[in-house]
Amino acid sequence: MTLEEFVIKWNGKYIDFDGVYGNQCMDEMHQYNVECLGITDGSVLAASSAKVLWDTFQTVKGHELFDQIVNTPTGVPQEGDIVLWNNGTYGHVAVFVEGNDISFRSFDQNFPTGSFCHVQNHPNYTGVAGWLRYKANLPNVTTWSDAFIAVATKLNVSANKDVVLGEIDKLIKYEDALVQKDSQIKEQANKIVELEAKLASLDNANTQLKLHNDVIQNTVNEQQKLLNTQDSNITQFKTEIDTLKKQMISPDTSGWQLVSLGFTKIFGLERK
Repeated sequence: MTLEEFVIKWNGKYIDFDGVYGNQCMDEMHQYNVECLGITDGSVLAASSAKVLWDTFQTVKGHELFDQIVNTPTGVPQEGDIVLWNNGTYGHVAVFVEGNDISFRSFDQNFPTGSFCHVQNHPNYTGVAGWLRYKANLPNVTTWSDAFIAVATKLNVSANKDVVLGEIDKLIKYEDALVQKDSQIKEQANKIVELEAKLASLDNANTQLKLHNDVIQNTVNEQQKLLNTQDSNITQFKTEIDTLKKQMISPDTSGWQLVSLGFTKIFGLERK
């Protein structure tokens, strides 16, 4: 986030970074460190007051990330420098916006006392002890020392060889883990594609089987109708056959008996 974006975001608003004592000037500075300088460790430049921060700067956490520049009659801070006052009981801190060696404007909170974040005009440098310049804002890296400091700053750790190398080792391990995870993800993605293809094939086969089953079911229904008709016909034929059999087994007068009676009548052989 740029200083301009920071000012737009917080102008007229309340910042209580540490949740203690309400909106103090130190709260705004820490919020600026996080959002504009990328220093996520809230304990960097931590002190009980702006005055203590300036006076004990070389012992506070994260001092190696900044250059401490003492105020002089001709000195002018750069945009984004952290300006520190060491007058009064607590001093004051703000972020430099613009100005010259006579007057300047900065982004302040609790100046005047109780005020929210705003751009404040300062007609002079009275009480200003100096300012802190974040080393990562240096325009060019020209030496190995500067390069090392820039790397430490980017990693948000102290400019210590072992600490920096330890962080680099962590990053390498993270990268290896990410590569491995990416490989696993690709492998799983390929399996998903393969399984989806198999699923599509099975779904298509299932659809075809359903269609075939419908055809078979229709055929079975037609055959069942035919069987039912044949069963009815068979039952009817059996009934007719049974009737004919009964007629053949016990007729009232057989054909030979009729012939015999006829001969008897013709030749007068009837019994008297």
